[in-house]
Amino acid sequence: MTPYEINRCIRELGLDQSVIAAAFGCSTSLVSKTINRTATSTPVARKLAKLIRVPFLQVFPDYEHLLKHRSHSKAEKILKIKTLLEGEDDQ
Repeated sequence: MTPYEINRCIRELGLDQSVIAAAFGCSTSLVSKTINRTATSTPVARKLAKLIRVPFLQVFPDYEHLLKHRSHSKAEKILKIKTLLEGEDDQ
C-alpha cells in the first residue's frame, strides 16, 4: 500500500498519527516515517497493519526481504552458538 492509502485507512477509523503513536508507545515521527518508508520499524509496521486490518505484507511488501534476511541471520547465529557450545564439552 502507498503511504496515502495507509493514511486514508487511518482517517477512516477516525484516528490520526499522534493518537496511534500514543497508543503504540512511540513518537508520532516514527509512525509517520514508518508509513512513508523513511524509517524501518517492524513493530510499528506490524501494529499499523493490524490496526487497519490488512495483512502485514500487503501493507508493507518491502518488509518481506527484511524479514527473510533477519530470520536467516538469526538461524545462523543459533547454529554458531550451538557449535561453540558443543566444543566446550571437550574442555
